[in-house]
Amino acid sequence: MSRERVVIDLTEPGNARFIARCRAGSVAQPGRVSTHAARRHVNALLKRGMSKRAIAESAGVSTGYLNHLLTKGVYCSPQKEAALLSVTFRLPDGAEVDAAEMNERLRTLVAAGYDHADLARRLGKRTSHVWQLLQRPLAKCEVRTDRAVRELFDELTATVRPLASDRRTA
Repeated sequence: MSRERVVIDLTEPGNARFIARCRAGSVAQPGRVSTHAARRHVNALLKRGMSKRAIAESAGVSTGYLNHLLTKGVYCSPQKEAALLSVTFRLPDGAEVDAAEMNERLRTLVAAGYDHADLARRLGKRTSHVWQLLQRPLAKCEVRTDRAVRELFDELTATVRPLASDRRTA
């Protein structure tokens, strides 16, 4: 099946208007989808603090394509739309977040009977650092510290801790 090549004469007023309508998005293009959902998702990621480069790398598109999508793009391929919509927001490890939940998780673990040294060893921190966190709770902490405490909390609360009277002493 051969396709004929269609040449559109841009000098004819009707064709120029048709091309302008295609670029403006009022004429659907076969095999393409509207960029509305993808553009909305990318704008939401940008508002939360994710960079254009990080979004483009996660979606597997160039930053130039992302800029085009945000400024002029009306239609894109379904594959690119799916790739852009699959990008989830993730702060870099060095970013700072509110530490209230982290402080509360540490206090809960200590109240459950875990000692500072054990928590520090599991977190890869010094005992004095964990003690300071409990004595003077932080307003902000790094994302990696928050993630580590959250994962440790989930791990330790998922298992039943034996009572002190049940432990064997050497």
